[in-house]
Amino acid sequence: MGHCTTAVQAKDVFVSGSYAYVADGDYGLRVINVSNPSAPYEVGYCDTPHEAWGIFVSGSYAYVADNNTGIRIIWIEP
Repeated sequence: MGHCTTAVQAKDVFVSGSYAYVADGDYGLRVINVSNPSAPYEVGYCDTPHEAWGIFVSGSYAYVADNNTGIRIIWIEP
């Protein structure tokens, strides 16, 4: 299997379709293309004000638990 390094520390991950959405601590939301499991790569990110601890994706939205600031709702391109 492949390996894709994130900026700090992956706290949580949610996989939907060909993408893994990673709550990456101080660096917010990271989006990883996992369509080829042996060669995953980052396709986007969205920094959050504090530490991203949890992630859930539904439809076109990512719901990020962002420590002291509560929940962040981030629109993700389909």
